[in-house]
Order: sequence, then C-alpha cells, then structure tokens
Amino acid sequence: MDMTTECIVLVDTSYYSKYSANAAWRRIKDDHNLSEDENFDPMMLEEYREAYSGYFLFGLDEIVGKHFPIHSGSNFVFCMDSKRSDIWRKAIFPGYKHQRDLTKKKFSYKNIDDWTERYIKSHNVERGSRSIKVNGAEADDIFKVVIDHISSVYPHLMIL
Repeated sequence: MDMTTECIVLVDTSYYSKYSANAAWRRIKDDHNLSEDENFDPMMLEEYREAYSGYFLFGLDEIVGKHFPIHSGSNFVFCMDSKRSDIWRKAIFPGYKHQRDLTKKKFSYKNIDDWTERYIKSHNVERGSRSIKVNGAEADDIFKVVIDHISSVYPHLMIL
C-alpha cells in the first residue's frame, strides 16, 4: 500500500448504523404500512435487512469512494461502542447520555446493533476491513488512540 496516496476511513459504527437504520426505515415503512413503535423490531423483515445492509456497507463505499482512494471497503476500520451501561464516562458522570434514553424511538435498535456487529465481522473477512471494540470505550475514544498511533507511524496517510 502506497501510504502517500492511500487513506483509512474510521467509521463511528454506532452513529452510522443509526443513520442507515433510519434510511432503511423511511424506505420500507410506507410499503408495509408500519407505524412508529419503539418496541417494533424491523430486523424481522427481510426487506428491511436488505435495505439496511445496502445503506450501511455500500453507502460507505459510495460516499467515501467518490472523493478518496478506497478499495472495496478494505480501508474501513469500524470503531464500535461498548454497551452504554459499560462506558467508562458513566462511572464519572452518572447522567452521561441520559437524555438519549428519554428520546422516543421510531423502532427498536437492539437487534440492529447486534446484527450490525455480526455483519461487520463477516465482511471484515470478505472485504479486508477491520473492526475495533474496546470494553468501556466509545468509537470517539478509539478514534483518538488509532489516529495518534497511525499518525506517528504513517505521517502521510490520510485518515478520514
């Protein structure tokens, strides 16, 4: 890999999975006459899973690939959050992200998060991408450590 022209794309998997989940929801909710229900699991619908996976993985290729040299996902590093209850900041700030728990959801994200983690692991092998999950950390914490390390080893590498 020529480090002067290549780039690595760090993906905040939690944020991007919610973005993709909502895009897939908008695509299928009218077709299936679905109403908002925070207990509804859209992953039980095959059409939703297909729409979600399309938005999630191939959307990244399209968005990033238009502007930067990527090779079918091999440049992606999926940084995954720990469970919210395990995040290290909660021990210091008990109300950390408390407001998010109060926000009404359009549907249940629980199985989306689990499915996404399995999906990424299977595509890591197939596409050569990587994933990082550190107990107690959020994607932003992982970004900091990865960026510091890569910048010191490959100063000309573009990190997105």
